[in-house]
Amino acid sequence: MASANALIGVAEAAWFPSVTLSGSYGFTSTALPGLLNAGNSLWSFGPTLAETIFNGGARLNTNRQARANYDEAVASYRQTVLAAFQAVEDDLSSLRILEEQAKLQTTAVQDARKSEALTLNQYKSGIVVYTTLLTAQTARLSAEISLLGIQSQQLVSSVDLVSQLGGGWQASELDRPDRGVASR
Repeated sequence: MASANALIGVAEAAWFPSVTLSGSYGFTSTALPGLLNAGNSLWSFGPTLAETIFNGGARLNTNRQARANYDEAVASYRQTVLAAFQAVEDDLSSLRILEEQAKLQTTAVQDARKSEALTLNQYKSGIVVYTTLLTAQTARLSAEISLLGIQSQQLVSSVDLVSQLGGGWQASELDRPDRGVASR
């Protein structure tokens, strides 16, 4: 945006006349042996002023184009910022939803473990057949796998959130005992 804004200034500066200061110094002589004599020196100094009177609207169009490019850069920047805010909001809501799912799935795992323990006791007592025990174990394993999937999604969303916020982890910080604790 700063570059596009500067180009607006360049386009507006084209409306002003161009002023140039120049100077020259040299020697002139018809005879080669007397070329470097002081009387043969020549110098000039002066300003030059140039202004274009008619350019068929080229300056006006250049100015309009510079302003349009600036507006485009501003819109692009706003879109980028809004997309970043949306990504952060999506990650935050994803983490909140996954936390609720993890709580419910943890309860389901605990219930599946209790059911498996009861079914195992019933099998040992001879009340149920072995396939009933296998069904209870399969249900427990399925609940644990679902919980692991949710926890995995939570970790991915957490890393994505940290990435969206522009942060990261340094390998040197991983082994520190005070990691995550604010120093006083």
